[in-house]
Amino acid sequence: MEQSEEVFVTAMDDGMQKDLAEMVKWTMLLSIFGFVFLGLMVLLGIGTGIVISNLAGNELIDNLPPGTGTGVIIFFTVLAGVLFYPNFTLYRYSVTMKKSLYSNDRALYSRALKQLKNMFKYTGIMIIAITVLLILDIAISVLR
Repeated sequence: MEQSEEVFVTAMDDGMQKDLAEMVKWTMLLSIFGFVFLGLMVLLGIGTGIVISNLAGNELIDNLPPGTGTGVIIFFTVLAGVLFYPNFTLYRYSVTMKKSLYSNDRALYSRALKQLKNMFKYTGIMIIAITVLLILDIAISVLR
């Protein structure tokens, strides 16, 4: 075990460690901004839903079906929930990689890379799912 850790430490030169340390700073910043924007998204959804619900009797939006305000709140909350996971895994990557760089721990390094892989994997699956839904939407629109 010690021999593999020595190989890990010697295989990572100072340039690589500096690059990873800089990457950790940026990924931490991106994840924190992501959490802030997710919170704002939920607040915006709740505010918009409340405004739509209060204007339900108004003649300007008379053609909206009942429950539209609740639907808006649910939509934005679910969307924030879906976007929370990649943000959280990016944050965990940043924290774990930072610990790995300061302690030269191969196990932490491996865990950090798995968290980054999970973030990209989830994002890729979401992009594929959205693309399939868009193609189905276009196909249905054309067939009508």
